[in-house]
Amino acid sequence: MMISIRNFTEYDVMTLKQLQYTNLEESEIIDIIRKWETKEYQGKYFEMFAVVDNENIVGYISIMEHSKNIISYGVNIYDRYRRKGYAQSGSKLVFGYAKNRGYKIAVLQVRVDNAASLGLHMKLGFDIDHKYVNSKGNEVYCLIKSLL
Repeated sequence: MMISIRNFTEYDVMTLKQLQYTNLEESEIIDIIRKWETKEYQGKYFEMFAVVDNENIVGYISIMEHSKNIISYGVNIYDRYRRKGYAQSGSKLVFGYAKNRGYKIAVLQVRVDNAASLGLHMKLGFDIDHKYVNSKGNEVYCLIKSLL
C-alpha cells in the first residue's frame, strides 16, 4: 500500500463519475474540479485532496480554514476501499500538510451514531469537545485535534 494525497485534476473525471458523482455529466464534474482548483470556498482557504493508493483514487479529504490557526477537516473513503487504513494514512498526510501551512488545530463534526468515524478519529488523536444538534437535526460531536 503506497498512500499519497494530491489535488484532483480533469484526468479524474471518469473516476469521480464512477465513484461519487454518478448522476452528473462530465462537464459538471469538470466545473466542480475547477472550483476546487481555486482553493477557495466562501472567501476562505479550501483544499480538496484525492487519497490515492498507487494510481487508484480511493477517497478524498478536504480542509477549510476557519481562522488563521484552525481548519475544518473532512474525510470520505469510497465504500469499496473502506476498512483498509486509507482514511488514517491519508489524514496523517493532510495533517502534516496543514501544519506546514501554519495551522495548529483541526476540527470536525461526527454523528454520534457513526462508530466507525469516531473510532478512526480517536485513533488519530482527536478529542470530543462537545455534543450538539446540527442544522440537519442530527446529534453530532465536535472533535478537535492539535496539529502541533
